[in-house]
This record gives sequence, C-alpha cells and structure tokens, in this order.
Amino acid sequence: MNDLKRQKLNGNVKDLKHIEYEARYNTKDTTYALVISDFLSMKNNISTYNKSGYLEKKTELSFDLKDSISISAVWTYEYDKDNRIIREYRDSKKYGDTSSWNYKYINKNATLIKYYHKTYNVLYYKYSQEKDVELLTTANSDSSYQRKMKFIYDKKNRLVHYENYENTDSIINLRDLKYSDESRNYTEEFNEDRKYKYKIKKFLDYDVNGNVIKIFDETKKLTGWFEYVYDSRKNWIEQKCFNSSGRLYNVIKRDITYH
Repeated sequence: MNDLKRQKLNGNVKDLKHIEYEARYNTKDTTYALVISDFLSMKNNISTYNKSGYLEKKTELSFDLKDSISISAVWTYEYDKDNRIIREYRDSKKYGDTSSWNYKYINKNATLIKYYHKTYNVLYYKYSQEKDVELLTTANSDSSYQRKMKFIYDKKNRLVHYENYENTDSIINLRDLKYSDESRNYTEEFNEDRKYKYKIKKFLDYDVNGNVIKIFDETKKLTGWFEYVYDSRKNWIEQKCFNSSGRLYNVIKRDITYH
C-alpha cells in the first residue's frame, strides 16, 4: 500500500496543499471570518508524491499576522528498490537545525530506526512483528529512557488495538477500534488514559467516499459533523467542521494537482 492509498487519495496525486482556517465570530452577530490557523506549522503544508504514489517531500508552511507565507521546514524521503522508506530528513528553516531518521531492515519482521538530532543525539526505534502483533520500542543512546508500544492488527491488516507502556511495564494508555464492514474505516473507537484517569468512547459515520461525516459519544449523542466539497477524482478539496450545535469552527482547504 503506497502513501496515496494510506491517505485515501484517488488518482495519481502530484502535490497536495493543505491549509487550515479557524472561524472567528463577530461578538455582535453570527458572522465570522476565516483566519489561517498557524498554531502548529505542520498543520499547513505541501505534500509532493512521486509517480508511484509515495511521499517524496513535505514543505511546512508558516503564516504571519498578514497571512504572508514562508517555509518553516522541508522534509525529504528516500526509498529502496522495494519502495521501503530508508531515510527521512527534516531541515528546519525557522530554527536552523536538522533531524534525520535512518531505517535498516534487519529481516522481514524487524526494522531498526536511528533518529539523529543535536538535542537528543541518537534515539533508537525498533519495530518487530510476529503474526498480527507489532511492537515498537524506543531508547536513547544510554538506554536510560525506554518506551514500548504494541499494535495489534486483524486479518485484513487493520489496527484493532494499541497499548502504550512509556518507560514502564504498566499500560499508560490504550486504544480499541472496531469495523462494521470490509473497509479500513473504523466505526467505533475507545480510548483509555490510565495516567490521567479518563475514558472516551465514540462512534463514527462515513459518506460514500469513506470520509467521516458524523461523530457520536458513548450515549450516541451527536458531538460533531463534517461537510465536504470534492473534485472530479472524488478527493475532497474542502472540509467544514461543525460542533454539536451546528456552529462552524474549522475549515480545511486542499489544492490538489495530478501527474
């Protein structure tokens, strides 16, 4: 499965520009203005894909108070002959530093990743898989900090269970997903955080294109809903997000070009 399939993109996408807007309402009436949301620059970006459908470059975008655009960071990706990722490299234009993730495939069931950064020096990640269970372990160079995550998949290679151990043998948080058909769209999600003592359960409805249109809480009360505008390839180019009372709070616009 290539990156376009993972992101539910149809056709041979070349570039996808993703910009998020916040709806800011007038205090005197119900009118609003859409303002670019720039709290996290990674939210606004341009993704570039090669003709095989794999991510080639991602450009993070920043905006000032006058909505003038600038590049905050550039990610580049390299693959081997089997289209497996072998290197991710991030060049921060904003802070002048770099990070890299280098992948080594030990065998068909294990992958070792080395992360290099001037602050953390080296972090080690190791993926190992046995049947439908995948284990991710993280450690710094002297192993003083370790983290473990477990992923369990069903027979269709869909995620059904996740556990985060985070430097301990006890589960810190977990996540369960359930599916109602043959698609990769989960319709029920349960999250439990044992550190902060809360549990959240929600249900999701999708449109014919496989995008979420309604979210319900554990009592089946509507908590949010979405509207989409699609292009001729059935890729959405605008998403409007509404809260339970029908108030618009967020808009995402995507400009998509094809090979």
